[in-house]
Amino acid sequence: MARFIERLLERRDVIEGWVEEVKKERSRLIRELRSIGGVEVFDSKANFVTFRPRMDADQVFKGLLERGVVIKNLGDLPVIRHCLRVTVGLPEMNDVFLRSLREILAG
Repeated sequence: MARFIERLLERRDVIEGWVEEVKKERSRLIRELRSIGGVEVFDSKANFVTFRPRMDADQVFKGLLERGVVIKNLGDLPVIRHCLRVTVGLPEMNDVFLRSLREILAG
């Protein structure tokens, strides 16, 4: 494992490429989430996006699980009460998440 990391660190261009892809996809994910009515989206500089759906977060979380989409339910933490967090994935994965979320919110 150490050798793999050493070789990876020698390839800074690869790491920078991954970082740029995550940034690009994060921006798209935020933009798409904001286009969904009733979803409050928080700005992010990380590899995840936090959002608060207009309907009960627990129901949204369960609905996503039923569709095979796994995200993080942040529960009742004071500042982020009723929020969910999605990790920025590959475009295809994010599309499945967005499509599933739209289905759930459409009722």
